[in-house]
Amino acid sequence: MLKLSRYLLASLTGGFGLLLGVFALVHLNHYNHPGLVAVAVSAYLVVLLASVSMVRSVEVPLWIALVVFAVTLVEPFVMNTEHNGPLNGDYDTWYVTGNALLLGVIAVRGFRLLAAIGGLLQLAFVIYFDGISYLPQSGIIGAELLIGACIAIAIGLSRAEVQIARIQELTLAVEGGRLSAEVARDEHDRQVTRLASEVMPTLELIAEGKKLTGAQRKQIAELEVQLRDEVVGGRLITKAVSDAIVQARAAGALVEVVDQGGSLRVTDEELDELLSTAVLIIASANAGERLRLTAPADTAHVLRLTKTRPGVVTPDLDLKLGEGLV
Repeated sequence: MLKLSRYLLASLTGGFGLLLGVFALVHLNHYNHPGLVAVAVSAYLVVLLASVSMVRSVEVPLWIALVVFAVTLVEPFVMNTEHNGPLNGDYDTWYVTGNALLLGVIAVRGFRLLAAIGGLLQLAFVIYFDGISYLPQSGIIGAELLIGACIAIAIGLSRAEVQIARIQELTLAVEGGRLSAEVARDEHDRQVTRLASEVMPTLELIAEGKKLTGAQRKQIAELEVQLRDEVVGGRLITKAVSDAIVQARAAGALVEVVDQGGSLRVTDEELDELLSTAVLIIASANAGERLRLTAPADTAHVLRLTKTRPGVVTPDLDLKLGEGLV
């Protein structure tokens, strides 16, 4: 749809410019050197057709805009200095509308300021060569309106492009959030299903109502801690991390692992690499130390590992892992 509209506008602009050029060539007898005028008109047509058809993108290169601008400066001088008599209103000032087309094209294609300057110069040329009294007959009023309309269209297109970009960014953000929530929900369901299968034997043992032995009570307590770790720790609770936690707690350290959703921002391979560092630190914990491993949702890093001691305000360790990955 957009391509069709662009091709249609380019065809209409090129066709109108070609019509103006034909009228000028039909009246070559009004000029002292018809050959020079014919070359000037042909150059105008080539530049016009090139400006509306070259480059797939909306904005044209600077050199094309400068060539167009230069042509709009040359045409008035050639047509007026070569004219062999008073202006008769028979397309002797065809270039006024013709140049307005050129300036309108570069306005829409990214050079509004250059087009505005060119429009002011066209008005100055008409006054200089033909006088103020000839303004209504020259077509300059319509030409200036055309240039102004093209500049207004270009501004509107630019603003629309910004709005479209914002809408696209918002759409991508919403879609990204939806996908993240879906992944998190699937991960949660998977974890719940796995944990349910693991704790079912213990729950059945409790449901029997029999007196539990010391070993069984210890087993249930350890299972409760394990469940709490896996539910709160999410993707951070790998086998290596679980083994390190067991080792640290056996040494008398307090360990807390919390996945706040930040782990979903990286791949399994990246997360495993980051956790390998955390595993070494957790496994080497000593009695009385408190270790907290988290995966924040909205930070510049993926993991944060802190180690503190009772009575000490400043952490012994505050390590941020995965900066640059998100």
